Amino acid sequence: MYGMFVFLTYVASLSVVGAGFLYCYDKKKFDELSGKITWNTVKYYHKANIEMKKFLENDVNSKKINKKIDKTTSNDDEIESYFFIGYNFNEDSTFQCNFNDLMKKKYYIEQTNFDIMFVKKVNKSNNDLWKRILNKDEINDKDSLKLFKVVEKPFLQVEYCVSKNKESPVEKIEIHNKLQQFYIENNMILDEKFIQWFIKTYFNENPSEDYTLQIIDSQISIFNLSNKDFCILNDKGYEIKQN
Repeated sequence: MYGMFVFLTYVASLSVVGAGFLYCYDKKKFDELSGKITWNTVKYYHKANIEMKKFLENDVNSKKINKKIDKTTSNDDEIESYFFIGYNFNEDSTFQCNFNDLMKKKYYIEQTNFDIMFVKKVNKSNNDLWKRILNKDEINDKDSLKLFKVVEKPFLQVEYCVSKNKESPVEKIEIHNKLQQFYIENNMILDEKFIQWFIKTYFNENPSEDYTLQIIDSQISIFNLSNKDFCILNDKGYEIKQN
């Protein structure tokens, strides 16, 4: 065991020394190689993570067999509220209206120029869900707006990447953990308006028009999206489109 530890330490030391020589000799090549190694490391990490989750889920499910499940649900957990939410970029203002008052506020909604609109579903467990509204006429059908069909998680990792100038390093923000509540069938996400609102709302950062999204999906495919791309979620996963 000690011999193996010494061997691995020796190999790691040689790797560090080799990387140092490459950095001094060809920085561009070093950056390219580092990027590839980093992405491949992340890729294999997610593969291992998925397999581990499958194993744990199967183990948990097997333990539930022959176990009596209490199906009694408190009334508080069943209470759900729905809100219309509209946001304006220029004014940095958000309008929110409970569905109970939606018809009373309809005139204001129709006359206001919102850059992005949602229906937000809230329950006592704070498991909020967000559904995108693309047309104001949709508010005339409240029953349809209340239909939320959650889809399986399509993305394992999403990074918002911005470089202030050519000399500065790329700044990255991991945003995938905050995207879970937007995984609703037929939702349009990851377009420029969505990203600008999302970065401002959830990370309190001033959004940039020049950004790249680095994504790893549930099938371990790696790709980038620009501000010209957007995503439509469906029951099979997602579809990437361009403006």
